[in-house]
Amino acid sequence: MDELSRKTVKIRKKHRCLGCLRIFEPPSRMERSVFVYDDIFAVYTCETCQCLLREFSDSFLDSDDRFPEGCVSECMSDEGCESPEGLLAKYSTEECRP
Repeated sequence: MDELSRKTVKIRKKHRCLGCLRIFEPPSRMERSVFVYDDIFAVYTCETCQCLLREFSDSFLDSDDRFPEGCVSECMSDEGCESPEGLLAKYSTEECRP
């Protein structure tokens, strides 16, 4: 799987975050990553999940070194956190906060 582009965008329609699986309404800001793997597709991540996946990537990668759908929400339940923001507060440093 190859990444073609990555950009922070102001969304124009509802999107589900790859990490936490929450639905975001426009005009939220999310990161759009476009990949090619048999076909071209885009995934969206919220600002909180962007920080978590960037700063603590080893905690979320699967055996193929990819971020599986819902990886942040799975970790939230394992750690007893109610939101990605709670997980970020628990593990993050000040400079990562969105």
